[in-house]
Amino acid sequence: QTRAVIAHEMAHFSRKHCRFSSRIGRLEMMWTELLIRLRHSPVTGFPYRAFVASYSRWLSALSIVIIRDAEFEADRVAAKAVNARAVGESLMRIALRSGLVVEKHWMDIWQRAYTSSEPARKPVTLLFRRLSDRIDQEVAASEMQWILGTATEINDSHPSLSQRMTALGFELPSPTDDHTAIVADWNLTRPESTLKSFIGRHTSIESSFDEIWRTVHLSDWVNFHMESGPLVRHINQLDREWKEKGSLSVEKAWKRAEITAAFYGGDSIIAIADYILNLDPEHPQANFVKGRDLLRQFNSLGIIHIETAIEKDPLTFRETGLDVLSDY
Repeated sequence: QTRAVIAHEMAHFSRKHCRFSSRIGRLEMMWTELLIRLRHSPVTGFPYRAFVASYSRWLSALSIVIIRDAEFEADRVAAKAVNARAVGESLMRIALRSGLVVEKHWMDIWQRAYTSSEPARKPVTLLFRRLSDRIDQEVAASEMQWILGTATEINDSHPSLSQRMTALGFELPSPTDDHTAIVADWNLTRPESTLKSFIGRHTSIESSFDEIWRTVHLSDWVNFHMESGPLVRHINQLDREWKEKGSLSVEKAWKRAEITAAFYGGDSIIAIADYILNLDPEHPQANFVKGRDLLRQFNSLGIIHIETAIEKDPLTFRETGLDVLSDY
């Protein structure tokens, strides 16, 4: 799989995909800058604004299509250089660990900025350790079912995993099927052996990555810590009130949920959403959070919660709610 990933990236270089993408990027920036200048000239720029705006949108859409085609081509070259199964397995393993390990890891790391002014000392080393752990098969099957069922969005620079696997010639299970078999057949739960065999033997690499990360993110970390001070005090105040009174009002409980979501991500407020729904079953925000969580677990009861959120607060949840239902 390591050879497949390297072959894929080398294909981008050999086919000059990066150079072409840079040209497209510069063109987009040029036309965007022109559009901004025309908007600052309401009289003289009026005849040209519609054309420039339309052309900019067309150019942006074209660049996305070309970039996606480049990914398909790099996959084909890698499959020819190594083999299709190695490319497919590397794609699935990267997608699976991106959602289950990498994203959660960096969320955990940045959560520390709320309480500590010092950046995490070994974030990259810890990430390597997490990537070297085996993933639970049931969790992996549920995540892979969601990933393979996700279509390419209009602004995605990369095609969806299901499109890339199909282009490589692999037959995928239906989105409604149990994905335990594909996880087992492709051995997707095993630890990342490259990290153990190479980076694990060269601890200086980990230390270098850690130091680079701390240097790059020091300023953002300190600013983040300073800005989060009022939120930390507010959440502590709400927790004291909850402990003393044994309950919170719906308004205060939702405020507690909003701060918690800012600190720990949306998945961390399910219990608070349940508490709010016991007090107010038609609370739109709590219904949306609950419904999204249920649908993410392929539980159709989430549809009722999303529809309730849309009904009670269409201005806020109509578009996002329909997106969640569409994804499901």
